[in-house]
Amino acid sequence: MNTLAAISLITPLMLLGAGLVVLPIAAHLLNRKARQRVVFPSVALLSSVSASQSSLFKLRRWLLLLLRCAAVALVVLAFSRPMWLGGSTPASTAQTTDASEGGGSGAVVVVLDVSASTQQLLPNGQTAAAQLRGQALRALNQLRAGVDAANVVLADATPAPLFDTLTRNLPALSDAVTSIEPTDHHADLAGALSVAGELLRNHDAPAAAKRLLVLTDAQRRNWGTLENLDLPADVEVVVQTLGDEPTNHPAGNTALTTPESRPARPGVGSPAELSVEVARFADTPARVRIDLLIDGREVDSQWVRVGAEQRQLVGFAHRFTTPGQHRVQFKLDAQDALPIDNTASHVVTCAGRRPVVIVGDANPDRPGSAGYYVTRALAPHNDARDRFLVTHLAASAVRGTALGQAALVIVGDVGGLDRVAEATLLDYVQNGGAAVVFAGSRPARSEALLPWQLTGRFADARITAGDWRAQVWQGFDVEAQDALAGAAVGRVWRAASVSPDARVLLRYRNGQPALASRPVGRGQVVAATFSPANDVGDLGKYGVFVVMMQELAEHLTTKSDAVGQRFAGRPLQIAAHTAIDAQGPVSRIETPADFNAAGVSFALEADTPVATLPAADRAGFYAWRQGVAVLGEAAVNVDPRESDLRAMTDDALADVLKQSTPSVEAISANTNASGEPFLVGGQALWGWMLMGALALLGIEMGVLGGWRR
Repeated sequence: MNTLAAISLITPLMLLGAGLVVLPIAAHLLNRKARQRVVFPSVALLSSVSASQSSLFKLRRWLLLLLRCAAVALVVLAFSRPMWLGGSTPASTAQTTDASEGGGSGAVVVVLDVSASTQQLLPNGQTAAAQLRGQALRALNQLRAGVDAANVVLADATPAPLFDTLTRNLPALSDAVTSIEPTDHHADLAGALSVAGELLRNHDAPAAAKRLLVLTDAQRRNWGTLENLDLPADVEVVVQTLGDEPTNHPAGNTALTTPESRPARPGVGSPAELSVEVARFADTPARVRIDLLIDGREVDSQWVRVGAEQRQLVGFAHRFTTPGQHRVQFKLDAQDALPIDNTASHVVTCAGRRPVVIVGDANPDRPGSAGYYVTRALAPHNDARDRFLVTHLAASAVRGTALGQAALVIVGDVGGLDRVAEATLLDYVQNGGAAVVFAGSRPARSEALLPWQLTGRFADARITAGDWRAQVWQGFDVEAQDALAGAAVGRVWRAASVSPDARVLLRYRNGQPALASRPVGRGQVVAATFSPANDVGDLGKYGVFVVMMQELAEHLTTKSDAVGQRFAGRPLQIAAHTAIDAQGPVSRIETPADFNAAGVSFALEADTPVATLPAADRAGFYAWRQGVAVLGEAAVNVDPRESDLRAMTDDALADVLKQSTPSVEAISANTNASGEPFLVGGQALWGWMLMGALALLGIEMGVLGGWRR
């Protein structure tokens, strides 16, 4: 910014155009008549020659040159956009007048939207982030260095100002803005406005005007959740969006969201369904291709037609051939407005055979025992094709660390658990284990474990109802429900005093609970009032029992992996899936940008070592490494709310802010956001200069037409 007297030039580089003044001077010089000897046959023509060489006619030529040079100079000066700093904008005339005696300084905070949606491509080939950054620079460039104070708050997942307080070092602030890039975050706009309000509230220096300039792409999903904001009452809020620039990309936007794997931890060689949701945000349908990549290698693809404003689930069948963690990526082959959401990432932990311990006193190889039916349900092949590796343990052997490596413990035919066995099982569950407890002829009666007290027994029981919305029954379809209702469960126990923290999953036709789950410490217990053994009923003989046991075992052994969706900008935890070498190199977090993240904490003393990042800044894969070994991985995606690019108008956004900030009276929309900059403590002069240039050209035309001699 250049400041001359009381005039500031917003784009001073345009003064280089002052060299254009040489054009009318050159035309003037070329138009001069060269002196030469002329022989006149008649003295009568001398009067005409004398008139053209008179002093008055020479004055006419100099006047025309002056008018033309002045017009060119005014046009060049207008393009440099001068501003009179002694004036005021219409919205702040009163504030400027009141504070003029105290120095007339301005205090401005710019809230700059840097959310993932600002990476959208505009029809002019520019990104929304670049256009908003340019608006911020224009707003800062018109302030007076050393006089006005300003700051910029970045609106991302964790809003923060560029400087701790408002600064008068405007060149340094502008340099910081120049290097700002959009994030992959969903912006906390309410938090950004609150941070800006605190900066202005804590600014003690006298100011002619306190202004809050909001620069945003006005995405409706971002701005529709504002609550009451506490902004200073003396702050004027001005909203600038992308102005007259259309924000709708010709192709609209198509996004990939919610990548999943079913089962969550597929076994080696077992079928798995890898799915992703395709969302279309446009008024027209689209036919797109979805590519599936496993560990960076493309393995499959599908063409999908998605209707206007529709969502569609796309699934791929896949079998993992090796255990461990695998990087799964879905990629959308489409040219649309927001490329960042054309990729969805997911980490699938492919388990080997998960260890299941069946506690029972009966011979598990004897047909008819509970252990026999449970083993047949979970490991029918007894080889690598099974998802579960089943071992058996007598009730008397449940001691010490006997259950330490089990992913699931199933209590079947027992002659009663003694106190040591009950304490061992309880300790296993409380520390994060999972257990299924059947009620046989002599059931376990631990009040600390079971969700009820068992009293008498009744016969001819059939299971006719269930909490089918529970997550454990996701794969239990209507046919399985009907088959279960037709199975003869036989002689079962009656439950009394059901614990309030228990969730009943199945009921008999008389309303009595048949199966219930209960959290115990960090683990979970599923208890049944029946047994699959054939001495009490025929349930173990039915195929539906196999389906039920597979669903229960799958749910209980993968519960710890149900971490949900991880989005950019939020804290990230990565659990170790391999052993840590206590004598090995220092572990680190590798981010999608291939650099080591700062501020990482490692909880190495926990049962499951965990690395925690304060925030996952970018979408993609994160790896917890120790040397070349990968301890654990996690996938981070863009928040799906960023994919809907439909925007609010300037006036509509100003109305939202008026409702959210009732204490602030001056809230307006700058409808010329794409052209006119945000004015603080000054008045634009370039319009008057253009009018002056036109007036000078009009006078020149009058002189040419009316002054001939």
